[in-house]
Amino acid sequence: MIELKPGQVLWLRLPFGQLDEVSKIYHPYLIIGINQHGVKILEIGQLDSENGRPWEVLRGRKIPVDNLNPKESVIYEVSYLQTDRKIQIEYFDGLSAYLDTDDSLSEAKLRRTIDGYYDKRNKYGSDSFRDMYFTEEEVLKYNPIDEWQASQANRLKKHNITLE
Repeated sequence: MIELKPGQVLWLRLPFGQLDEVSKIYHPYLIIGINQHGVKILEIGQLDSENGRPWEVLRGRKIPVDNLNPKESVIYEVSYLQTDRKIQIEYFDGLSAYLDTDDSLSEAKLRRTIDGYYDKRNKYGSDSFRDMYFTEEEVLKYNPIDEWQASQANRLKKHNITLE
């Protein structure tokens, strides 16, 4: 079992919020902290998911994250962090199965990202952010490992990534 650490990226399907509508695809989530209460994660979005509106990333509650300078092995495209919600999931044996690599985001980018996240929360006030918590049972229910493995294989193939 791989021990999780900040900077790694989990690929999960989780509910969007109050509606309990679960994503149809797996999304990357950056681990920003681990403590006795669980694993704190933020959703990563790709610029191409902004429907041709990349400037949206530069304002509001999103933090841009470059996949280059240095080249990152955990983020494959220029991306941004969704900071309007903080998600915490229960830390359980087997959670590391949802990593596609045990690599981490470079230290400087991780620090800037975490600092940026807390700056946004302070600027906008934590009342306007959604804080969500998911148990081991919920994570496993939304992310059956056999479906995850098939999806993961397709995603890695799409990005021409081979794991050793």
